[in-house]
Amino acid sequence: NLCFDQLIFKLSKNVYTYFKVLAASILVDKPYRQQLETIQRSNRYLPPKNRFPVLLKQRHFQLLGRSIDLNLLVTQRVNTYLRENLETAIARFESRELTSILELESLLMNIRLTHALLSDFLELDAFDVIMAEVNESVSLISFHGRIVFHVITELMLDLLPNWAFNTTSQRFVRPAKAFVETPTRDQPPRVQDPTRLYGSKAYNHAYLQLADLQRGFFGLPHLQAVLRVIGLDGLALVVSETFEAVKFKIKDEISSYVTAVLAGMPDSTKLPQFTFGTKGCFVHFDIKLKDLKKYEALQSGVFQEFRYVGNAVAFMNLLEIALGEFEVIQFTMAAPFLGAVPTGVDTPTQSTLVNVVQNVAQVIQRKNAMISPSSLQEMLNCAHHADGFFRSMLENRSLFLNTMERMRGFMDPVRAEWMGPPPPEGTINVEHSKEFYRLWSCLQFMFCLPPADGSFPNQEVFGDGFAWAGCAIIFLLDQHRKFNVFDFAYHCLEAEQQMGDRDKIDDRVIIAFLQNSRLLRDLNNLLFSKFEAFIPFTHKGPTCFRPPEDLTFVSDMKSVTIAGGPGAAGGLESSGMPLTPSSALPTSPTTAAPPPPPLSPTITAPPAPPAPAPPAPPPAAPPPPSAPAPRPPGAPPPPGPPPGPPPGAPPGPPSGVPPPRAPPGPPPGPPPGLPPGPPPGPPPGGPPRPPMGAPPPPPPGGASIPPPPPGAPPPPPPSAPR
Repeated sequence: NLCFDQLIFKLSKNVYTYFKVLAASILVDKPYRQQLETIQRSNRYLPPKNRFPVLLKQRHFQLLGRSIDLNLLVTQRVNTYLRENLETAIARFESRELTSILELESLLMNIRLTHALLSDFLELDAFDVIMAEVNESVSLISFHGRIVFHVITELMLDLLPNWAFNTTSQRFVRPAKAFVETPTRDQPPRVQDPTRLYGSKAYNHAYLQLADLQRGFFGLPHLQAVLRVIGLDGLALVVSETFEAVKFKIKDEISSYVTAVLAGMPDSTKLPQFTFGTKGCFVHFDIKLKDLKKYEALQSGVFQEFRYVGNAVAFMNLLEIALGEFEVIQFTMAAPFLGAVPTGVDTPTQSTLVNVVQNVAQVIQRKNAMISPSSLQEMLNCAHHADGFFRSMLENRSLFLNTMERMRGFMDPVRAEWMGPPPPEGTINVEHSKEFYRLWSCLQFMFCLPPADGSFPNQEVFGDGFAWAGCAIIFLLDQHRKFNVFDFAYHCLEAEQQMGDRDKIDDRVIIAFLQNSRLLRDLNNLLFSKFEAFIPFTHKGPTCFRPPEDLTFVSDMKSVTIAGGPGAAGGLESSGMPLTPSSALPTSPTTAAPPPPPLSPTITAPPAPPAPAPPAPPPAAPPPPSAPAPRPPGAPPPPGPPPGPPPGAPPGPPSGVPPPRAPPGPPPGPPPGLPPGPPPGPPPGGPPRPPMGAPPPPPPGGASIPPPPPGAPPPPPPSAPR
């Protein structure tokens, strides 16, 4: 019995090794195997010749008077080898990083093909049953297997918090510095038997070399392997756990850091002028943010938490790309059964699968076969369920769009704080903004600064995940356009472009900062374009700003009368000459002073205080200032302007101040019913002289005042303007 057991053991081992090597030779890349054979000059990569199929057909082997089923004994041993092989593959995966998913997939494919080759000669257990048993996914207390659990553990505890994402290569790489400890993993199993891996030492070395090439990063090939290994059922759990992690980070971790950083932001965040130059703008922001740069948890807390959320968003984007390829393959295989046809072709009302099953059921009923009607109805129900399950692939559902919508919901508890108080004028708060985009400008400015102690730069430590998180939050808060206008790093780049002083900068810190800012600006523009492709921006229409109802601040302003056309007031102010209010100017008894011009197109100035009325002369009361004085019928019109203000009127304007210009319009004519008088002009003999002691009338057009005639008394000093 002992010798016979040893015979069965050796025979089963050789049979299993042969089919393992055969499966490895089928799955290996053929050009790769030819290169290995050429380099090593050996035929170790070809399976040896044997006659195992003849032995495996022995069902009644006679030995010492006993009939032995050799096939059954070998089958029992091979089932054990398959379980041990699966246990070794899963244990190796649990002891390594998530990048070893490619090696696990390769081992599972080899074991599955070995099981398929052996099933032609042996009655083995189903591979899915063996896999579920070893993976511990059939337990009543477990909702997932060991593989899914390790994928989630590595994703949450190592990949998202410690790895740096590169948008250009679409890969996660491990940086040189980490702020979170790696999770504790099990010890890898000791593999001394080559059949535990790929069947032989030559194939073990060849496959492991291929796996080592893709172990230093995590990208699209690894995600595709995750989808093939865990399937859609396990993927749903991975996505759910990722959403929960992002929700926890936003509500509990990031919100507290944002509150702390907002409290330490400078009071005024006004952008400096471009005339300061690039260096001046950089120094301005650097001094403003000197307190925030001293924050101890800036890298280990703020940058780290934003990196976690950004890596999660980038991971979901990669997962959607991998899932799109996976669904295209499945849809291509299921389209004929669903009746899916190209655009422009008449779509059938019912799927092909349901029609075929329904026709088969009708044929069976007509022939009176020995099949119960309930069985036919159950078969038809299964066809309807299968059609509904695969028909969901016809709908274009986006996982990344769902991720962005979930993030928008996660920010609801902190949205009011991150949106900031509304500006008092209703426009944009430029100098004292506490919105999230202004906080992100501070963080991005400090992120672009080169390290002062010569350590690794922030771009190498945190990667692009930092920018993914900030741009996603800014876009979901609808602040990305404000961010592009008021960002600090962008302002320094614009100053460099406008002033053209790139060649004049010799400071290494500023040069490195500008280079990092350019890279980050290009990345931000790319991310905003990607987000807008999934969530199009809805234009809300123009915003109407109306003048304020309370005009008390306007009443404090003195309305001025601008003489000499547009720009005259600026010339008077620049020359240092005071502007005389309209109320201080003399009012002519025949012509009213024009009202002051409005301050702006939307805000009108309050009415000026009325000018003091001149004393009435004894003969008759003067007419109102706005109408000409009445005259008897047939009297000729006055020859010209009055000689001056009546006695007792306020003094005239000071020397050098032009009189107010009358509003444009047609020249005043005679009253109705009177014949037109002669054209205006100086009377014969020249204009009349002003009375003795009265100031001379102001010259027309603001011309200079001529000197008084010889012997005339000097004019009185001008009074101060009111």
